[in-house]
Amino acid sequence: MTHKISNTKSQLGWLVAASFVMGSGVWAMHFVGMIAFHLELPVHYDVRETSISFFASIIGSFAAFYLTMTKQATKPRLALGSFIMGAGIVWMHYIGMLSMRVPATAITYKPLIWAASALLAVIASYAALYIFTKFRRSGNRGWPKWGHPH
Repeated sequence: MTHKISNTKSQLGWLVAASFVMGSGVWAMHFVGMIAFHLELPVHYDVRETSISFFASIIGSFAAFYLTMTKQATKPRLALGSFIMGAGIVWMHYIGMLSMRVPATAITYKPLIWAASALLAVIASYAALYIFTKFRRSGNRGWPKWGHPH
């Protein structure tokens, strides 16, 4: 019984770690891109909203990984996980944009482009989760996985 509990704690630890790495990596790449974008006006970021965007990405990653971590992750679970991870990325991005403080400027969005960005986030999430599940199912370790057609 202790081994089962220990194994469950270990899985939860890896799930939390993977979610943190994925979510914070997506957030950091996005935030560095926002900082690199140069406007002619001074830009400041609200710490509370920036922090919320950080955790949105991690929570979305956690939920997606949790849904797809079983050995037999079904297509519906993969689709739902992709939707949730994509939603986390969308929330992260637009809350991050909301955190921008630019004097005398209102940020607006075109609905079609907004929808395209959300769809792209879900599609990219599906690809990432699909690859994640394929690697996990493969018995190979290391570089041979990249070229092995499972």
